[in-house]
Amino acid sequence: MASRDRRKKKLLSYLGRFLPIILTLIFGAVYAVIRQPGGWKAAGGNETALPRGSGMLTVDFIDIGQGDAALIEAPDGQFMIIDAGPPEVSDDLIEWLNARGVEKIRYAVFTHPHADHIGGADEVLLNFGVETVIMPETEFDIPSYYRLGRAISLTGCETVFPRSGDSFELGGASFRILAPNSASSENLNDMSVVLRLEYKNTSLIFTGDAEEQSENEILDIYGISDLKSDVLKVGHHGSSTSSTVRFLQAVMPEYAVISCGRDNDFGHPHAVTLRKLEDIGAAVLRTDMLGTITFVSDGDRIYYIANETGSR
Repeated sequence: MASRDRRKKKLLSYLGRFLPIILTLIFGAVYAVIRQPGGWKAAGGNETALPRGSGMLTVDFIDIGQGDAALIEAPDGQFMIIDAGPPEVSDDLIEWLNARGVEKIRYAVFTHPHADHIGGADEVLLNFGVETVIMPETEFDIPSYYRLGRAISLTGCETVFPRSGDSFELGGASFRILAPNSASSENLNDMSVVLRLEYKNTSLIFTGDAEEQSENEILDIYGISDLKSDVLKVGHHGSSTSSTVRFLQAVMPEYAVISCGRDNDFGHPHAVTLRKLEDIGAAVLRTDMLGTITFVSDGDRIYYIANETGSR
């Protein structure tokens, strides 16, 4: 009996010493499974499994380095692209779109003619059946702009210079143009096409490189009901010249996406912008840290996933 009691005490002693370590390892393994790439997170923080598919709106913020490119798949399977990244990654962009199963593109929106937004635009037009190009009625003396013009001429696709307030249908979803609101601007960034994409009760705002002037013009015209959105593509890669406090407080996104290159020469995103986003409680998702970031909407909730392989 005494021997049995000694063994029991010894066992309890070992458990007391090693149980915390064992529990830590178990909880760590469970957390790693939950947080591995591929786990969808719903707005509000609930983990779930949600595939792409019919009846879903899918938005990919593509990891193309220092620039912008986003692909939208409508609930009925139509595609739309917003910007096409810098020219040096155009081959990678085309390869990515092919792997994603893109064949035809209903709308190609090129927010403004800076190379980090239209560098691959001509290749998109030449490789896919683009029906309509939407872009501001402005120009910029760079090779990417002239290649885009040539591709439009070669393909014969429709070109639309949108006006603020214009609305477009996209396979069960829709989007509305919020800017530009001026006929011209000394700052080409403030001529960016800004749009709000809606699918039932969910919405995303895409801002191009719109800065303070454009944001103020939007606020002068549109109310909170027109601007409040689940997701904001942060203006100008998180630069301090965009994302005014008033604009952020009007949009009040749950998620703020910053598209930028790792260790870029511009210091994007700027610390002041990150602080503003933190102040409104937005979850900041960056392509330089997370790779391509995908959102899926079922019309009632927004879900996101990050590849967590950002390397550009």
